[in-house]
Amino acid sequence: MKKFFNKRDNLFLILFISFAIIYVMLLGAYPLLEPDETRYVTMARDMFTSGNYLTLYLNGEYFFEKPPLFFWLESLSFWFFKDISEFTARFPVVILSLLPLGLLFSLSEKVKNQKFAFLNSAILLTTLEYVLITKIAMLDSVLTSLVSSSVLCYFFTFFVSEENKKYFWYSCYILMGLAVLAKGIPGAVIPAGTILTGTIIFRTYKETLKNMPAGIVLFLIIALPWHIIMLLKHGSLFFNEYIIKHHLMRFLGAEVIHRNEPVYFYFVTLLWGLFPWIFSLLSSLRKPRKFNLENGYDKFLVLNITAILVILVFFSCSGAKLITYILPVYPFFAVLIGHIWYERSMKKFMVIVAVMTILGGFASPFGYKLDYSFGQNDLMQFAKMAKDNNYTISTYKTGKKYSLLYYSGLKNVEFHTGENPEWLRNELYRKNNYLIVRNKEIKDLPVNTEIVKQGVKYSIIKSPEV
Repeated sequence: MKKFFNKRDNLFLILFISFAIIYVMLLGAYPLLEPDETRYVTMARDMFTSGNYLTLYLNGEYFFEKPPLFFWLESLSFWFFKDISEFTARFPVVILSLLPLGLLFSLSEKVKNQKFAFLNSAILLTTLEYVLITKIAMLDSVLTSLVSSSVLCYFFTFFVSEENKKYFWYSCYILMGLAVLAKGIPGAVIPAGTILTGTIIFRTYKETLKNMPAGIVLFLIIALPWHIIMLLKHGSLFFNEYIIKHHLMRFLGAEVIHRNEPVYFYFVTLLWGLFPWIFSLLSSLRKPRKFNLENGYDKFLVLNITAILVILVFFSCSGAKLITYILPVYPFFAVLIGHIWYERSMKKFMVIVAVMTILGGFASPFGYKLDYSFGQNDLMQFAKMAKDNNYTISTYKTGKKYSLLYYSGLKNVEFHTGENPEWLRNELYRKNNYLIVRNKEIKDLPVNTEIVKQGVKYSIIKSPEV
């Protein structure tokens, strides 16, 4: 076993097999998930087919919540494969995740050795929430890859030769700029917060300040142009929606997206998100460690702890909280857990990796499909019926279900809240249109309503006179 892990090619082979099984093998075998995948991939599809790569649209309306990098990557994938599908939507997200994985392996090997690099990489690949989210076409996956890579490039500056430091500083700022284009302010706050905290802890003020001017220029060259163009094009509408509402107000209060969770929300998330490695992490807390900041290995551990704390504090202080926001923390936890496992049984470690690889590759798609059975299958079926029959779609009290947009190929679906009874009466008589309602709402509809097709949770209805 020891000889096996001394060979670099063997380590890469294991990581490659694990990555391929978990993240690539069944990538297109299950439909897009509600609500994020269906919403964002629909927007990317509309961007690609329209050729408008600046202004984002959702359901025929301006969408100023997010910047465009994710949608550019999606469009590039659609162009490369000449296809718009579940696989081509998820492919760029998964490929981008190789960047932090490669940086993590390389840096861990430089700091200690290839065994440590393998442990850290394998742990990251098989951590539960990372497995579930990183292969989904959503903005948080892209943000995680870019933010963690930016921070890892900063870490590199502590362990490379003096003449090479500037390249990692520049890479750190470039990736920070791309992270802002992926999801706005968090893309800058996390790396900048880690750099600031690390600078204070290790007293590297001169080093940080020396590379800051050029770094900021690179950051602004990447992050600013799209924002300036959008401000010039859409003015106060973009400023109020993008900057005020979806950046400032999201952080200060959860009312924007109705995600008001307690301050300890992410600590609870980590209890299941770090499975199966959470148990070894918790057991290690009984043996606190003193760190020697002059020692390179200890310095590396402290840097990762710093990144973890910056991410947890930032998102815990935010008014809006979602489980996906915490995703950037996992590469840094992988290092701490790799440190714990370094002196433990490799046979036991490999069993855990093998089990998680099988579960991640085969069980997670099954879990997604199980989720579809609670209503999304109905929506996908109805959307495909509308596409086949060239019908439009409207809904009544279903909420915004973007499966209907993506799988119907429509540019617009009318989602109605039910506040206007007159609208419902008119809609029942509308021709060449599927009106979709939740089954539990059928009892409140006019007595002459006819059910065209009933699913597990949703139905298509009309007036019998249509």
